[in-house]
Amino acid sequence: MEAPVLATERLTLRGSSPGDIEAFSRLLADREAMWDLWTIPDIPRDPRDYADTYVGGSIASWRNSGYGFWAVWTRPPALSREAELIGFCGFVIDSHINIRPPEGLEMGWGLRPDFQGRGLALKAATAAVTYGFQGLGVARLIAITSPENAPSSKLMERLGFSFTETTAAYGGFSVFYSLSREDLQKIPAFPNASPPN
Repeated sequence: MEAPVLATERLTLRGSSPGDIEAFSRLLADREAMWDLWTIPDIPRDPRDYADTYVGGSIASWRNSGYGFWAVWTRPPALSREAELIGFCGFVIDSHINIRPPEGLEMGWGLRPDFQGRGLALKAATAAVTYGFQGLGVARLIAITSPENAPSSKLMERLGFSFTETTAAYGGFSVFYSLSREDLQKIPAFPNASPPN
C-alpha cells in the first residue's frame, strides 16, 4: 500500500518520495540537532546516503508492510508561500524486533531545529498515533529514546505514553515508553478516539 495522507491544521503528513532525498539530507546534515539518529548503529555515515537509505526504506516499508514514516510538510496559511518538508514522523521500519511487542509498532519522529518548539511535533505525532490505533489496529505503541533526550521523552509523555523501563537498544541504553490502545480514549489529546473493538 501507499502511505495515506494525514492532515492537521498546520501540517500534511505524506509518504516519502525520491524527490525528498535532498531535503532529508539537509535535515540529517545537522548532526547537532539530529544527534540521536546518528547514534543508531550500522547507518550510512554520509547524510546523503543516510537520506537515500531512509527514503527508500520508508517507501518499501509502506508497500511491503503497510506502515512506515511520513514526510512532514508545512501547510502554509497563504498561497504565496511554498510548503516545506520539515521532518519525519511515523513507525520505525527496522527497529530491534526483540524489544518491539508483537502486537504493536515503534514510533519515531524528528523536526528541523527551526520548526521545533512550536507544537508541530505533537501535532504530527498525534496524527500518527491515531492512525496507528485506528487505521492499523495495533494494540500497543512504543517509543524509545536515549536517556539524554529530554525533549523527546517529554513529547512521549504529552502523547500519553508511560515510561516502562530503561533497556539496551540501538547500541546503548535507551528509555522505553508505551501506550496501549485501551488508554487512548482517556487522553485529552485524543478526545475522539474510539474504544477498542
